[in-house]
Order: sequence, then structure tokens, then C-alpha cells
Amino acid sequence: MSKENTKMFITLGPAVNNKTMLLKMLSLGVDGFRINFSHGTLAEHTEIVKRLDEIRRETDYSFALMGDLQGPKIRLGEVKSQILKKNQKIKLSQNANFTDGLHVNYNKFLALLKVGHILYINDGLVKLKVTSIKKNFAEAIVLTSGPISSHKGLNIPDVRGHFPVLEKKDLTDLAFLVSNNFDYVALSFVRDHKDLVYLQKKINSLTQNPENIKIIAKIEKPEAVKDIDNIFPLCDGVIVARGDLGIEMELDTVTLVQKEIALKGFVFNKPVMTATQMLESMINNALPTRAEVADISNAVLDGCDALLLTGETSIGKHPIEAVKFMKKIITKIEKSHFYTTSVASKISFHIEKTTIAKSIGYSIYNMVQTLDHVKAIVAYTFSGFTALSISKYQPNIPILGLSPNEKTLSSLNLYNGVEPAYFPFKEYFSELVEEAEKLILKKKIAKKGDTIIITAGHPLQKRAITNLIKIHTIEQKRN
Repeated sequence: MSKENTKMFITLGPAVNNKTMLLKMLSLGVDGFRINFSHGTLAEHTEIVKRLDEIRRETDYSFALMGDLQGPKIRLGEVKSQILKKNQKIKLSQNANFTDGLHVNYNKFLALLKVGHILYINDGLVKLKVTSIKKNFAEAIVLTSGPISSHKGLNIPDVRGHFPVLEKKDLTDLAFLVSNNFDYVALSFVRDHKDLVYLQKKINSLTQNPENIKIIAKIEKPEAVKDIDNIFPLCDGVIVARGDLGIEMELDTVTLVQKEIALKGFVFNKPVMTATQMLESMINNALPTRAEVADISNAVLDGCDALLLTGETSIGKHPIEAVKFMKKIITKIEKSHFYTTSVASKISFHIEKTTIAKSIGYSIYNMVQTLDHVKAIVAYTFSGFTALSISKYQPNIPILGLSPNEKTLSSLNLYNGVEPAYFPFKEYFSELVEEAEKLILKKKIAKKGDTIIITAGHPLQKRAITNLIKIHTIEQKRN
């Protein structure tokens, strides 16, 4: 098995939405798909979900499905795709029928503005300055030229609006996510931990099994960075969304925030994903820039559990090449000694009293480093927590996450180094060891004489918390 530890997620869109391309992405090693609910209709999303369900039924591919809620972001409405040029004068209005400029889809847009405010469109690529405010529109001058199109985000860094956590559209989309068995819901523009409490209440009201859809907090506002220690305990992972974060904060602080959050993910035992502009140039070009290669390399060395491609795969001209390059970079970095030393440095930076599961994860990491011929780790888990606790120590050998729970298996695709595998319930630990050994041999992960480490909660039939580690040597091949 030659699978990367760092997981690859891609954003779906016109460039990859057909079944042939979805299968191609999975064959290249993609671990999860993101549907951005800022774009498309529920009818379109329904068709994509149907295709993915077909793939799950017809193939052995395991993958996670994430729904990314639009959230309270100011965006352009329906506008003509165009290039705004420096010193061009442009009008903006919240009136949907406005035809003499750009429509902005927030009905209190004009009330937020003051003359002199700076506006950013399309993740900061386009910069405007407000020059006057009229009754029905605002006038602005273009300071930095660039492309715009329908539904691109618009940021006003000087304004801290009192936006709701979830708009009406988000509530409709959330109900869709729950009814269609998404694995993760990403909450955009989290301000503090209270936003996550509100989202969880909404999920609880929609299903009797709220644990089946896990919450990802998108960190893209300064307020969220300040409250990160309270956010982590209330979510199942975070995305460092560098697009809006780089507009809302000083751009030269974003890299430090990314590194700090990656470390916090280790401390709080939660997965961290990095997103935005990872291979931005490949939207149009067949090769990445050197800076983009370095960016992905550093995210892997930071210990990020997953990397997310956005426009590169949703609308890009070279989605296959983008995924191939990301995989190539990840593989190269994970084979280097810098990767091993970065993990060791992170662990030594923060060791304290912790949970049983995380202590077992640390113990297994030490066993892998000090024992000869350890080829794999088997984590038998019902909720996925055992596999996650091991993965955060990045032992850099295959981690098989075995579970009888299909929803758990899908969610494991976000966890660093974990390969999910369906495993029927076993009443006795001896049965688990025997069947795990068969699976290891079938996958050709290990051979006779190699050592594997098996961990589980004992007794199995009571779904006990993780409390057992067995160091097992494969003595013979089994049929």
C-alpha cells in the first residue's frame, strides 16, 4: 500500500462533476469531496450526490463528503464575467434589478459603507475604494485590477457586521446535508464557539443521529483565531480558509496562524485542513508555480491532516494535473527526514496529561519508533476516535481504521494516514486479531515475520473505550 498520509480533498464543480471524472479523481487518491453551497442549486447538488452514491455502491472506493455552507458572506449577485481595470469607476447596488453596475446580494450593503472604505472581491484579487454613497448605489474606483464573476465574495475589512450564524438559505442547505447523509458540514465565517453551539442545536433538531454529521469550523475571521481554544472542543475539525483570512487579517500573519492552528489540532486531537490558493495558478496553467509547491510542502510539514483544492478542481482547466501534482508533492515531502523530524518536534513541544486514547496514541507512536519491523497499526473503532488519536501522532506507517459503522468509515477519510476498512463486529479480541491479520496480508501491507500493532476497546461487545494494545507478529500466511 502506497497511500499518502496527508489526505487530499477536492471541491466539486463543472470541471469534475461527471461520473467519469469523479472515478478518475478517486483513482488518483482523492479522499474526499467538498460541495460548495455558495454555488449551484439543490437540484444540481442532488444529481452529484446520486452519482457519488452510485460510486459507493458499485466500487470499493471509500471517501468523505463535505457540505460547505455559504454562511453570512457578502457576495456579488448575477454579474457579467469581466476584468475590472485599474482606475475604472464602478457602481455597486443591493438592488437585484440594478443594471448600471454590480449587484451585491446583501440587503443592508449600502448601510455598511462609508466613503474611503476598501472593498475586496474574489479573495482579494480585486481591490476597490468607495468614493461616494448615493441613495440606491455606491460608487467606487478600482485600485487593483482583476477578474470578477457571479457569486464571488466581497469583503469589507473595516466593517464588523452583526450577521446571523446561518441565513435562510443555509438552513435549507443544512436540512439537505442531513437528509442526504453528508459526513461533514463546514460552517463558514465562524466568529466564536457560540456559532458552533447554534449549528449543533440546528443539527440536533433535524436528526435523531446528530453524531453522523460532523462539524468543521472554517477559520477565516480574526475573531475565530482569538477564540480558537474554545472552538476546537466544540467541532470535529477545522479548515484554515486562507482566502478570507488573508483579507480580514494582515496578510503576513496568515502563515503563522496556519502553523499555530495545525499545532492546536494536535493539542486538541482534531484534524486540520488547509485550503485556498494551494495550486491557484493551475486553474489556467498545466504547471504549478514554485511558490505553490513550497506552500503545499510547508502545509504537510506543519502536520495538516488534509489539503483542499478549490477552484483548481471545480472550474479549473487542469483538475487531473492539479491532483497529480498535489499527490506528487505530498509523497516527496512525507518521504523526507524533514517530515519525521517535524512530527517529533511537535510532540516534544506539547506533552501533558491527557485522555486514555491520546496516551495510547503516543505509546503506539513510541513503539513504532523503537521496535523493528512494525509495518502497520490496526485500530478497531466504532466512533473513529481511536484511529484519530493515533493519526495525530503521524507514525508514518499505514493505520488501518477498522469499523462496522459505515458512517465512521467515511469520516475516517479526513484523518491523517488512516485507511478505512469495513470490519464486521467481532465478539472476541482473538477473532479481531485473526481477521485483522488476514486483511493485512490481503492488502500486502505486511508479510510473515513482520510486526503489527492492534488496538481496541476491550471487551469488544461493550464498545469499551480504547484500553488495549497488542504487539503481534505475523507467524504464517492465512487463507
